[in-house]
Amino acid sequence: MLQTFTKNVEELVMYFGKNIIFAFLCATINACMFIPIFDRRYELDFKRSIIVFLILHIMFFVLLFGFSLFTL
Repeated sequence: MLQTFTKNVEELVMYFGKNIIFAFLCATINACMFIPIFDRRYELDFKRSIIVFLILHIMFFVLLFGFSLFTL
């Protein structure tokens, strides 16, 4: 019984590990694609573009990782 529980926990950790990495990479790519749109519209300096990048990155990461939890 303990062996089955350990195996299930191991599979769950591997599943979440893959999803976290995938969500992080996709969020980075999406945030990088949106920066030029905000830069053209609001004429951001470097500091503000980093802040916008971090906000977009967190938003996309939460969205993608949350979606992966619903498909569990």
